[in-house]
Amino acid sequence: MVLKEVGAPTPLITLFAFLGSVPLVIGVVYLLPLPLPRFADPYYQYLKRHGLLDATGKPLPDADIERILAEREGDTSS
Repeated sequence: MVLKEVGAPTPLITLFAFLGSVPLVIGVVYLLPLPLPRFADPYYQYLKRHGLLDATGKPLPDADIERILAEREGDTSS
């Protein structure tokens, strides 16, 4: 290793190795097909902000969402 040849202390080498491996781990996890939590899912947040969730917090069916949004577009009082 170049740092050992220069005479860098072991904790410094460990720190650089850790900092170099963190982006790799994050990149690998990012590529996994894991679902987003609700606070990070933009579609869920849109539905929440526009009142398109049922009483349990689940999204309404797509047909209902489309109907409600179409009705709101025609309403100019808001």
